[in-house]
Amino acid sequence: MKKVLFLTLMALFTINPAFSQDDESELLTFSKVIQADGASKDAIYASIMEWISTNYRSVGNDSQLSDKDAGLIVKQVAFSYEKGGMTYLCYKGLVYYKMKFQIREGRFKVELTSFVHEVNKGNSQGCELGLITNSEEYGKGGLQRKHNEAVWKDIKEKAEIKANELFEKMSELKFDSFSPDNNDDW
Repeated sequence: MKKVLFLTLMALFTINPAFSQDDESELLTFSKVIQADGASKDAIYASIMEWISTNYRSVGNDSQLSDKDAGLIVKQVAFSYEKGGMTYLCYKGLVYYKMKFQIREGRFKVELTSFVHEVNKGNSQGCELGLITNSEEYGKGGLQRKHNEAVWKDIKEKAEIKANELFEKMSELKFDSFSPDNNDDW
């Protein structure tokens, strides 16, 4: 009887909830339009590409789409996630997300979306929350429900902090050094 109880509990803790919500209209998304008065589309594009290459290294399943003519840059990036405390060690891992830049003359839109929580190798897959949505509650977890809910809210808060930091950095970006008229006499 003890073995059956133990196996049942183990099954509850190792079930992998691949995605918490299926409705893509509810994806956790942060976006902001940033003015770049007087900057050309090409100058904005070049500045953002350089900023990305300087500030982000490749992630495991790195994908980047960039189309200068269309004024579009899409990059998959990640941030390390850890809630802290012994109770939450199994949730330690990465939160992957998509960074999308849409560029026009004198402005650009930054959008962060498709946040996905993955745990480190060796951690219980039952602690992996998968796709993060706007839903107030995670809604799954059985015996881990309390911890899942706490981590769900914590990931959303940390994602918002990351988004605001990115928006701040993008607002401070300089575009004058990437002018098409810039002749470096080298």
